[in-house]
Amino acid sequence: MANDRLQTADTEQLLFKEANPTFHRSSDLSVGVSEKALHWETRRLFGGAKRLSFALSDIKEIVIRPVLLRPPWVRLAACTIWAIFPGLQLIGYLQEGRKGPAVLMALVLIGFCRMGWYLVQAVKDRTEIEIVLSRQSVILETPEDDYADEKIFDQKIVRELGDYLRTRGIRVIDQTGDESSLGVSRQPR
Repeated sequence: MANDRLQTADTEQLLFKEANPTFHRSSDLSVGVSEKALHWETRRLFGGAKRLSFALSDIKEIVIRPVLLRPPWVRLAACTIWAIFPGLQLIGYLQEGRKGPAVLMALVLIGFCRMGWYLVQAVKDRTEIEIVLSRQSVILETPEDDYADEKIFDQKIVRELGDYLRTRGIRVIDQTGDESSLGVSRQPR
């Protein structure tokens, strides 16, 4: 099911379109190809949509590959800073022998550590597409997600886009390997 929200000019008809609209994550991926252009859109719950279009005649090559793990340092630092206060409070409550507040602070601390874990998991195992144009290269990444199945489906969308662009005469290099590159088997939808 392709996302009908992918916006193109009124005169453009999409010959290929795929999307991964999900209810549980804060961003969706939509891609489409018309007779003249490649369209890429990511919608964010709190940030609007990022729409990019590239003229097919300007695309020299497409490279599809796994995203290198780049931890979200700013968000991880924020979680660490936020965890310092409950950690210090926990130590103080334990030294004072106050078990009730110590348990509460321990739960808050576990929550911040778990949030940091999810932040790292969300950026792992995503796919990127490098669009080599006449004058520049543009790298686009699939959205972050905690669920491996969604990352696999996003990779499937990008690979299908690559397959379609290959039929249009564009050179496509797929460096993702097989579906086991993400450590999870691809499930049919």
